[in-house]
Amino acid sequence: MAAWSLFSKLKDGISGADGPPKLETYPLHLYGKLPIYKDFISSGFTEEGSKDFRDWLGNGFSRRWSLLEEYKGVEIPLHTFLFALPGGKRSVAGALWGSHDEGGLRQFPFTLFAVVPQGKAVADPFVALSYLDVFEERAAYIRRNFRQGRTVSAFYESFRGARIEVAVKKPAKIAEGVEKEARGVTLGDFAESLLGSTALADWPRFIARVKAACASPGGAGAVRLPLGNLLPAELQVQTWLSWLSRDGAFEGAAPVGSLVSRAGGRSRAVLFFRDLRPEDFLLLHPDGTDYEFVEETAVAPGAGGEPGAPEGDASEPPAAPPSQPGWNEPLTAFLHPEKGEA
Repeated sequence: MAAWSLFSKLKDGISGADGPPKLETYPLHLYGKLPIYKDFISSGFTEEGSKDFRDWLGNGFSRRWSLLEEYKGVEIPLHTFLFALPGGKRSVAGALWGSHDEGGLRQFPFTLFAVVPQGKAVADPFVALSYLDVFEERAAYIRRNFRQGRTVSAFYESFRGARIEVAVKKPAKIAEGVEKEARGVTLGDFAESLLGSTALADWPRFIARVKAACASPGGAGAVRLPLGNLLPAELQVQTWLSWLSRDGAFEGAAPVGSLVSRAGGRSRAVLFFRDLRPEDFLLLHPDGTDYEFVEETAVAPGAGGEPGAPEGDASEPPAAPPSQPGWNEPLTAFLHPEKGEA
């Protein structure tokens, strides 16, 4: 599908930062299991695209997740997402998390989402990452207020006919916020939050993998990035999008979607350069690395939370890590390599 993107406007300085964000309202669709009812809860699903995504959720969990030993029984962390649906007309934006029915007998994630038009700013990943917290807040409300003891009728009273308002910010305004946060973090601290104690030595190879994967996503069509704990998850992804755009990685194709784990601490995010696949449900695993339709850029964290050991002869003493330009400089220098600051 053709990728519409705001990255070129951001890079060329066409899009101004002045003015308030545009407020857009969409029907809110909700589906899945909650501990207040023994069956599925479903609300909305009157517009095109919504039932297609509901089918993706159902088939992904029952025909894939539940059939694989390494997946079934694993709790799905809270995620926010923007997925491009096949057909080139619609995307879905929202949040989902692992849940279960009343009594905990059957597992199934609960999802709330809106269908948004492709070809508009609201469906651009860089922009969407700045409003997906609205879905996260609504998810937190549901998780807090609809536990065992509440009635399903109370849920439907709260959400029947519900709509959700999102603030579609200008990309230049978003970039201002990204750089403001980036000024308070050094490149070295940011890298260590992603890669652990070996960050100084691993950074050049990691950066090369990220750029190569995003410049040529190939058959996988999706790239997974590690997330650290120094900056909000969505802002970290926007940082990568800003750097990759300025570095020319998106000249062939820009991302059309994202999936961000909101588990906290070290987690992961995925950039999509393609439409949503049926198998992509497996990307919700908190630490799986065996999915063929995503390009991995970092070794998955081990049990202790540290990334795996680098390749090489374990009997050899580790080489002294090289110095990295800009390692102790603010992350903003990394975002502006054309200025010679990093």
